[in-house]
Amino acid sequence: MKTLISILLLYVLPFSSLGQNIERKIDLAKKDMDFSLTIPKSFKALDSGKIFRCGDAKLSSSMIYTLINSDSSIRIGIAVTHQVQEKDAEWVRAHANKKFDANSNYKKVAVLLADTTKGKLKFYPKEYSKRIFNADDAGEYVRNCMLPFETRYTHHRVVFATKANKGNVDLIYFYTDKDLKKIDEIVKKTSGILRFN
Repeated sequence: MKTLISILLLYVLPFSSLGQNIERKIDLAKKDMDFSLTIPKSFKALDSGKIFRCGDAKLSSSMIYTLINSDSSIRIGIAVTHQVQEKDAEWVRAHANKKFDANSNYKKVAVLLADTTKGKLKFYPKEYSKRIFNADDAGEYVRNCMLPFETRYTHHRVVFATKANKGNVDLIYFYTDKDLKKIDEIVKKTSGILRFN
């Protein structure tokens, strides 16, 4: 009996701590970057941080938290990029790029990842970015992903918000054909779940 309990604990404990680990990652990011995240109505949190491989030969996003709606047709992955520390930025300016600005680096990433044949890289007006996200800049773009996320979500859109000296947070919307026509409305209703303090 003791052996059976020991074996069960070996298998159950790592999986129960997995969810706690993801919880801790999002909590640490929220504290470190000073932002809040509210789970929208009809969504729930999943115990799964995942690396999203798009298949477009560009950077992949490491999501530290995932939300899913009630019928599983939409997932929202949360990915964070911490601000480059000033000492590291100084090194880059001294050795690689004299004009490197850590606070505008997210713009280059957005330009790199955006698929401008299917959509456009859209920066929100400064007033909207401040009012909704309390961010210095925010916007959205789509990517041309050949690999569906979780073999099911064939479309996705990224809403990003950035705050100087804190970092960048991406809300990555994965959705099916079912929500294709209403994704604009869904993004508008839910993107305010992220707010810098």
